[in-house]
Amino acid sequence: MIYLSLSVLFSSLIYVVFTWLGKKQVNLLPALVVNYITAAGCAFIFSDYTSVTTMPWWPIAVALGALFICIFFVMARTTQTFGLATASVASKMSMIIPVVLAIYLLNESITLIKVLGLLCGMMAVLLISYQKKSKSGELKKAWLPIVLFFGSGIIDSSLKYCEYQYFPDGPNGLFIACLFACAGIFGWILNQAIIKDRFSKRALMGGLVLGIVNYGSIYFILKSLGLKHLEASIIFPINNVGIVGFSTLLGWAIYKQKLNIRSALGLALAFCAIGLLAW
Repeated sequence: MIYLSLSVLFSSLIYVVFTWLGKKQVNLLPALVVNYITAAGCAFIFSDYTSVTTMPWWPIAVALGALFICIFFVMARTTQTFGLATASVASKMSMIIPVVLAIYLLNESITLIKVLGLLCGMMAVLLISYQKKSKSGELKKAWLPIVLFFGSGIIDSSLKYCEYQYFPDGPNGLFIACLFACAGIFGWILNQAIIKDRFSKRALMGGLVLGIVNYGSIYFILKSLGLKHLEASIIFPINNVGIVGFSTLLGWAIYKQKLNIRSALGLALAFCAIGLLAW
């Protein structure tokens, strides 16, 4: 479970960095470009240097790289608009998509405890994210968490497919490096051609920190998916519910974001869900 715990830690820190970028009014896309360049550099250190185009997975890596930068941008905007808890919930409720695919396509088991754990997890994220009132500006951006939900689900499902199809013995450094490098290239082109934000010192610093954290989140979730004794339909719920709970606690501890009775109950349910799923 050490890889899964590290995945939760690094993924939760992503939301903390996003919140910091928003509070400091850092130009977002340049920070994300630096983030992916940094993450690609970290991944290249742990990879061999075989030609990427000879690898059967390279078209998937290119497509996922483009999706990465788009969904990461949406994730950051969602965090800055709705708060850390809502963004983490919108992203991690997407666990439903890879779980259903793992059960349906990979014939993974369905047990009463697993179903109860999933139900507890879904209730937990809903309780944590529920808001009685939304500002008019937030209502206009309600599409952000919806896009984040489906985009995150597609990314998680694609990573599981790649692990199952190409990397049964664990994550491949070159694959991760290719993912991040493609995301950085797409982001740089988008910024230079359309958005044209400048690369400030804060964007460079924030992107550097975010890149290290981002690399850790992808590396450790792939390491977890490579474990033979854990099914993907168990890994994704534990990982995603854990991120929701831990990122909410970090938001409360670091940024003093409100943690009411409903959120506390959601956190309790989140820990119950993890306990059931890890049974």
